[in-house]
Amino acid sequence: MAAVALVGLGLSTALVAPHLAPLPGEVGLLEATNGLPRAVGAPLEVVMQLGTLGGALVVGLGVAVASGRPRGGSIAAIVLALLLAHWLDDLMKETIERPRPSLVLDTLTVRSAASGYAFPSGHSTTAFALAAFLSLLVPRRWRWVPFGLAAGAAIARMYVGVHWPVDIIGGAALGTLTGAGTWLATNALARRARPVPT
Repeated sequence: MAAVALVGLGLSTALVAPHLAPLPGEVGLLEATNGLPRAVGAPLEVVMQLGTLGGALVVGLGVAVASGRPRGGSIAAIVLALLLAHWLDDLMKETIERPRPSLVLDTLTVRSAASGYAFPSGHSTTAFALAAFLSLLVPRRWRWVPFGLAAGAAIARMYVGVHWPVDIIGGAALGTLTGAGTWLATNALARRARPVPT
């Protein structure tokens, strides 16, 4: 999972960083998603709250407690993963400085306030960091659920008209890498901290 996310992040960054303009196909996909009927868009906007730091923390901590088996200090680790994802997203935005779609296109219906730069999508980063972490915490048969919800939150950012498609891909990759990496790191530290049987 982490290796695929790393490749995705590298490729999306390499595509966006040199020129910042919309890539082939981005305008059409964004306009199509932005034009979805309200019956589809309204539920997406609800799921989009998983991409906020507050929403992700509430859901993440709730799942960790409800699972009854918070391994590797998962409650503290979820908080760490989400804060790290938020910080890395801000750092990349300020480094790459890709403009928001509304500054380039006048054909969009903008349904949500957004400030700063576009790449990567912060909501996608946060939602996928949560999904990657929770997918390793919940039973195997439920692992698709966190990623499905994260994908909905990411698509919602195009529906509300504030992100390009590649912003979504970059955010999903960054979030997955951060969530999975935090899980692996905290569990490795927990194993090293266990007393050695004598």
